[in-house]
Amino acid sequence: MAHRIILPLSVFGRFLIIAFAVVLLGWIAAAAHADEELFGWDASGLSNFGPSPWAPTTAPLSGLSSVAGLARGTNLKTGTSPLAGWGGFGWIYGSETDAVAGNTYLTFGFTVAQGDTVSLSNISESYRRGSGGPDVGEFTYSLDGTNFVNVAGLTFGAFSSGQTTLIDLSGVAGLQHLTGGTTVTFRQANWHSTGTDPGNSSASWFIYDTNIPGDDFSVLVSHRVGILARR
Repeated sequence: MAHRIILPLSVFGRFLIIAFAVVLLGWIAAAAHADEELFGWDASGLSNFGPSPWAPTTAPLSGLSSVAGLARGTNLKTGTSPLAGWGGFGWIYGSETDAVAGNTYLTFGFTVAQGDTVSLSNISESYRRGSGGPDVGEFTYSLDGTNFVNVAGLTFGAFSSGQTTLIDLSGVAGLQHLTGGTTVTFRQANWHSTGTDPGNSSASWFIYDTNIPGDDFSVLVSHRVGILARR
């Protein structure tokens, strides 16, 4: 009968095992806490400010029972645009109240599937505005489709180039641990801080194709339970 010889594990071998375990646990922890895209839109290839509603171009993660695409308010206009982007012109109002009443805003939303839980972390938004376009905005959300809660005041930069802004949702209690059946509606109203009314096609604002790989408008999550893969 052959005898097996079991050699004691060297100090160096034990060190390698421990080091590997530490790295593996760190990787698992990082993966568990890393933000990931819930769904998003890539504006490349769009013309004349795009369709409304506009379904996400990056398929939603499973765990959502439905997604409402980006939609323009009824008083926003479209027309010929040489730039790839989604939005419109006619952002002519001088206050948030007037912009909402005047239907110059964008909306989108989703419903969490039964048995799933979602916590939102950020909205990543790349945009561009015309010379008479709005310079401020307000990003809001609603859990009943009627009453909206302010999340972040927005300031839009120079009109000559595209910009990207990150809207932090991680500290918004109403957007954490969203359970199955919850419907979230987002609304962004844009207007002019000066209160002026340009009233022409230069009053444009749109989600802009930055020509950087990835989506130009993204909804990011920090925590998911029950979501397994993209549909």
